Amino acid sequence: MANDMGRTVGVGIVGLGLLALVISAPAGDELGAQTPRENARDWEQLAPRSQDADADRRGGAAPGDAAADAMRREAGESIPQPGLSADAAIERWPELPQKSAQKLLEKYGPPDEVSASMLLWHNKGPFRRIVVFREEIPHEFPRPHSDLIYHEVDYRVPLDRFDDLARFDGSLKPDRTAGRLGVRGESEEMNLLSLNLANDVIRGKRSVESARKFLARTDALAQAGKSSPYMESLLFRVGSEKLSDPDKAIK
Repeated sequence: MANDMGRTVGVGIVGLGLLALVISAPAGDELGAQTPRENARDWEQLAPRSQDADADRRGGAAPGDAAADAMRREAGESIPQPGLSADAAIERWPELPQKSAQKLLEKYGPPDEVSASMLLWHNKGPFRRIVVFREEIPHEFPRPHSDLIYHEVDYRVPLDRFDDLARFDGSLKPDRTAGRLGVRGESEEMNLLSLNLANDVIRGKRSVESARKFLARTDALAQAGKSSPYMESLLFRVGSEKLSDPDKAIK
């Protein structure tokens, strides 16, 4: 008898508890069901946030912009920082990157993105991107210098020319998937020279060795105060049609 009464009381308590849950549950497709927004919010509160996730929320790159992401990974500390001015960002940079940044700021104005390690401009003149980095990469060709300024244009490099470009100038950065060609060098003038000669090599106007000799000779003349059309502007038309190559899936 006592056992039967205990079971009855237990069932009654459980029933009251379930009734309370049902009454307090939010309305949804099912009793107590959360909406997707509420579910995502709760998981976000429970799950620990990584520094990278927080940085992505602050970032300024367009979603899926792989080229910008690649440059940021290359630069290291390169997530855009809202509220950080270009002058404040470069204040503690080494002398050469700081002077290079100031020169680009005078020519192109405030950058579109600023971080502690780089300034980035979008769509200035014929260039899709211009970047000045805090980091200096040593480069011996055609003479010892530091690579710290990057220029990128829309350009499809034929597959059979990738090796030629690598042998001509290791600082050239063709991107087959995106349909772009970039170069990281010491100045805008030298980057123009490299891009113009890269176009000559791709079009068969010069051999790799001829292009290397021309670059070295033109650079030496520039050091003596003499300029060249190859260092003043792009001597080829930047592509406006679809230049990307997404490749093919393997089935």
